[in-house]
Amino acid sequence: MSSSQNTVKTVVGVDLISGSPRSRKGAKYAVSVIKGEKEIEKLESATFYDLMRIARRYDADIIAVDNIFELIGRARDIYPLMSRLSRKTKIVQVTITDRGIFESLKDLAEAYNIALDERDPLSEARTCAILASKGVGKEILTLKPECRILISRNRSVKQGGSGRERWMRSLDATILEETRKIEDALRRAEIDYDLYALRSPGGLRRAEFIVYEAEEKVRDKLAGVLKEEEWGPVRISLIPAWESQLKFIKEQSSRPILVGLDPGLNFGIAIIDLDGRLVHLCTLRRASRSEVIDEILSHGSPIIIATDVDPPPKNVLKIAGSLGVRVEVAKKEMRTNEKMDIILDYVKEEPIKLGSVHERDSLAAVLKVYKRLKPLFSKAMSRVRELGVEPDRNMLLRKLVEGYAIDDAIKLSLETKQEQRREVTREAHVPVDCRKLVERLNSMKELINEYKELLRQKDAEIRRLRERIERLEDIRAMEIEKDRRIEMRDKRIEELMRELEKEKRMNEILRKELEKMMEKEEGDISGWIPLKVVRSLSIDEIKYLIERGRIKSNDVILVLDISGAGQRVARFLKQTGIRVLIYRSGSPSHEFLEEMKESDVLLVDGSKLELRWRGVVPYIREEDLLRLSSEAKISEAEEIDIIKVLEEYKEKLIKK
Repeated sequence: MSSSQNTVKTVVGVDLISGSPRSRKGAKYAVSVIKGEKEIEKLESATFYDLMRIARRYDADIIAVDNIFELIGRARDIYPLMSRLSRKTKIVQVTITDRGIFESLKDLAEAYNIALDERDPLSEARTCAILASKGVGKEILTLKPECRILISRNRSVKQGGSGRERWMRSLDATILEETRKIEDALRRAEIDYDLYALRSPGGLRRAEFIVYEAEEKVRDKLAGVLKEEEWGPVRISLIPAWESQLKFIKEQSSRPILVGLDPGLNFGIAIIDLDGRLVHLCTLRRASRSEVIDEILSHGSPIIIATDVDPPPKNVLKIAGSLGVRVEVAKKEMRTNEKMDIILDYVKEEPIKLGSVHERDSLAAVLKVYKRLKPLFSKAMSRVRELGVEPDRNMLLRKLVEGYAIDDAIKLSLETKQEQRREVTREAHVPVDCRKLVERLNSMKELINEYKELLRQKDAEIRRLRERIERLEDIRAMEIEKDRRIEMRDKRIEELMRELEKEKRMNEILRKELEKMMEKEEGDISGWIPLKVVRSLSIDEIKYLIERGRIKSNDVILVLDISGAGQRVARFLKQTGIRVLIYRSGSPSHEFLEEMKESDVLLVDGSKLELRWRGVVPYIREEDLLRLSSEAKISEAEEIDIIKVLEEYKEKLIKK
């Protein structure tokens, strides 16, 4: 924390009296509220909920403690704790300096001339508050200059029934639409971001932006576009990125490493040392650039970032730029079988277990680059043996990778080693007591680093197990959805089978009734002409009947309703060879009549004609048709043609 305080702040000092935040009964705290130099409230026994209530009531700027684990049972509980407080409220541990060194509360009280009674928890709480108001201590969590925008289905939405799939597709389409709006807004505001999206047939099932800008600035620049919703069908959330500041001081490893990256929804990271030994291999899910960089730096100092994609992805270039190293493309096009060959050759010397294809691709890329560098390393070490010198090997190989000539790299590495020896000589003159303290401190640091490594491994294992659970849940959901669809299909098949049986029975009934009608039909039908029936005059229906052979050239057609027939239908009829067209109802359009005048088809209004039905076949008197022909005032030659047509039509029917 900065020691300069320009405004009067409200600080809540806290000290544990009894109990533990991990116990069922909870803990009891002494609480002292300081504003400026005045104590405005104190509680000798308060619960955790009392503490939260006081912090919100006074809109506290700082909650000061001498040990953060008096408030939380586990390190990860700090995030739920921060969510209970106002965004302005900071949690400060006064016993940790800005350099990460621990100092006792008693020593700090003496240094700042604060009266402290170590037997009184309220006095300790007051001391914590006064120290924090003076700028002493280290903030537990700080906001990273980045945040995440999450767009997903709202878990509270339950839409079932036959329209469920349509409903889910509409949700996915809405997520896609909101994603495009936010992406356009980020581009217009010139804000850097990464987008991870999970596609679906209807659009997007989930979208997550990692925005490399502070949360408050994102809210301001995306005002009107970013609408956080909790109760609608789609949930949009702006999530700040917190970073723990309670990290033990650990010098960044100077070990040079080669890093392979395979970006995507799952970010593959492969790290090897300059001897080709595998240092680390992992997959980070929906990782930000800062998370990838932290993962890399925890294992060494990178000198090359390798990728198997040409041109390198934007993510890889920006990570390399942040680390100050160059990007090497393993090969323009590396096929899957080539990657597997590289890894299989490597596995013969050092057995490894690949967790995903992203790990495979990142490892193949870095191994390919290492194979190109290996002859250069061998040549440099041969030169070292010729000269009979002992340079700093890591520095030598680092300089070679950076592009130095072999002799120049050897010279620089020798200078580095001499400087390190001078540092050791200076350390030798440190008094014995100080050296013992330094050694003890270094051993404690090593022990802490070992425990941190164990924690990191446990965290990695937890991440892998969580990812496995997610995959299993996805598989289970897919199986449930598959079973549901199969059940719906079977039910639909049963319904269709019942409808088919019903239609078959109805068809059989109608067929028998038709046979009875045909048997009962009596009377002489000589002099009557059978007609072909068409319900309505449309091109599609005429085509269908012609293709099935129900309408042929020179047929006489009866149209039950001619309304709606237009010029296109008339032109089509002229090509079919139909000779007579009788309509019972409706009125033909003017365009239809004009077009039919130029055709050989006789158009007859049969609304007043007598028809005789035999079964489903209508008949018309031959003399009625001839009479209508004469009434149409056609020429004698045309009348003779009509008679000829009718005779040909009758002969054709008799032959059948």
